[in-house]
Amino acid sequence: MTFLSPLFLAALGAVALPVAIHLLNKSKVLRIRWAASRFLDAALQRNRRQLQFEDLLLLLLRCLFVALLALAFARPAWLAGGLNVGSGGASTAVLVIDHTASMGQAVGPETRFAQAADAADTILSQLPAGSSVALLFASDQVVRAIAQPTTDFSVVRRTLEGAVPSARGGDLFTGIKDAADLLRPLAGRRDIFVLTDSQAAAWAQQEKIAALRNELGSSISLNILPLAGEPETNLAVTRLDLGASIPAANQPVRCAIEIKNFSPSPATNVRVTLAVNAGEPIDEALIPRIEPNGTATVELFASFRDPGYHTVTASLPADALVADNQRALAVSVVKQLNALVVENASRADGFFLTNALAPVAAVELPRFYLRSTPGSAAALTPPNLENTDLVVLTDAASLPASATAALLAYVRAGGALFVFPGQSTDVSFFNEDPDFAALLPARLGPIENTADTRGLPLASRDHTHPVATLWNDPESGDLGAIRLNRFLPLTPRDSIGDSVSVLLRLADGRPVALTREVGSGRVALFATAANTDWSNLPVSPSFIPLLHRLVAWSTQRAEPGLVIAPGQPFIRTFPTDLAGRDFSILRTGDPQGRRVAGKIESADTVARIRFDDTASPGGYALFAGDEPRPLITFAVQVDVRESDLTPVSPETTSTSPDLKTQISDLKSAASAAIAAPREIWPWVIAAALLLALVETALAHRFSQAK
Repeated sequence: MTFLSPLFLAALGAVALPVAIHLLNKSKVLRIRWAASRFLDAALQRNRRQLQFEDLLLLLLRCLFVALLALAFARPAWLAGGLNVGSGGASTAVLVIDHTASMGQAVGPETRFAQAADAADTILSQLPAGSSVALLFASDQVVRAIAQPTTDFSVVRRTLEGAVPSARGGDLFTGIKDAADLLRPLAGRRDIFVLTDSQAAAWAQQEKIAALRNELGSSISLNILPLAGEPETNLAVTRLDLGASIPAANQPVRCAIEIKNFSPSPATNVRVTLAVNAGEPIDEALIPRIEPNGTATVELFASFRDPGYHTVTASLPADALVADNQRALAVSVVKQLNALVVENASRADGFFLTNALAPVAAVELPRFYLRSTPGSAAALTPPNLENTDLVVLTDAASLPASATAALLAYVRAGGALFVFPGQSTDVSFFNEDPDFAALLPARLGPIENTADTRGLPLASRDHTHPVATLWNDPESGDLGAIRLNRFLPLTPRDSIGDSVSVLLRLADGRPVALTREVGSGRVALFATAANTDWSNLPVSPSFIPLLHRLVAWSTQRAEPGLVIAPGQPFIRTFPTDLAGRDFSILRTGDPQGRRVAGKIESADTVARIRFDDTASPGGYALFAGDEPRPLITFAVQVDVRESDLTPVSPETTSTSPDLKTQISDLKSAASAAIAAPREIWPWVIAAALLLALVETALAHRFSQAK
């Protein structure tokens, strides 16, 4: 029970008035002794106790009447949770609405977020008079839509009407903690109402939420109001990358797209499309079936007319959760890559490599994306390497110190290096030279000749390196058809640990090609030579795709900051001559098209762009002034965890008793959670009047002569 006007409880002191009046009006008896009084003593003794009882009963009734009047003016009311004297009925409340991407799931004609907004409106309707409310939207960023509690509920309702689901990820702990921090300094009744779809990802920190709930105790009421119901069917694009493809102008680029079925039932005939920039789809595929909670990967091809920055977008047909039906990627397209093939002057191993790197007719070489140039160790100088994307060493005996120092600096700065040993290889130089050995992922052993005249086969399947995973599919060919007659055993260096990966291995498991990341660059070391005396690798159908996938993997550089999360600002610096110009934005699928978004600012010695309107996922192209080609592109991607709509398990959480029973009607739950006090002062008034009647009747009866 609580009192809506607790100040009137001070009137309980008026109970002393009947007592004071009783004492003041107490009869003063004049004692006169006379002889016949002894005959009255017996009768007085018989009635004294009865008179005292009647006086005390009337005094008690009068005191109780005054007390009931005081309580009635204090407006007593029933409130769940026991006696809460002094808190009053008015509440200071904070509405915390789950604002993660999963709340955008459509349920019939409305979204989960709209259902939560309706429930919030119900809470506003049920709060006692004089209450105040703050409003928070909780995701990876807590948005204080109404930062300080207000008694003007129309402002809260207008804010809710204008709000839309976000595409952000995150969990609810930060939002609940912010709400608790906002209420701690305040007095009186305080309530937090959390409106959520109960998605498991949003409860990643449920232990911290439970600890916070225990810390708050009864001082701040934490009400968790979960939406119920089974998760709807949801398909999502969970991965989009270029795999082992080189994004070059006027060349087909293979894009790997992963689709996951976050549903309890299979998905059939799933159509996947691929678009470049803001254009129409240029390729598509139909996936016959994806099992429940299963994934499927398709490869579609994109092409880019011009070098520079572009976007590619993979899309699915619309379903209940729109935010994850597409995934975009920013791509930096090159015009041409330059490869330097350094070969031993006494041998011609470079012939196979040069032709495999550029497997086109001579007339097509100028237009091919990869230009291969033969050279010698003398070409390994810093000026030459500055414009070189790939260096291939074949059958190298040893290198001068100036060349190894230049190679080490080149790779650390982001260059790519392939090493094919041969008959002339100086094993001690490979293993002991301080600069060259610092590049290699393994030590080389002495040459081994295989006893089997057919050679030792490579492993056919179960490849883990991204370059070789293509051959896990039998339709892509069989690396097991490649056989080695001669090789140098590779022993990975223990000191470099996780930076080494197995590219190829023999059927018996021994590695015959290893890769390593050195600084910003990548190195690939083979155990066999690039000629037909050592193996049939150079004439294998898999050699050209293997080499080109390795080139793509080695030369791809994920430019930092081109993929951001929804709501994260995009910040970039450019040459200072762009300062002062307007910049415009074109987002994939935006019906507004290209629009002016701001001005390029001057910041010290550079020009700076900051773009904050990144709430919607997709590809973005940023233009300077009226330029037709984008200055840069970037992509906003939804957190993959938001696609899994599975609710948190009630059995595994102790966060809130509300979560142990899923509530089918959130509006009813919201109404019940208010626990609005039920005023009972009219009954107290009635009891006081009844008591007054009883006191009057008894006083009349007691006053009659006995």
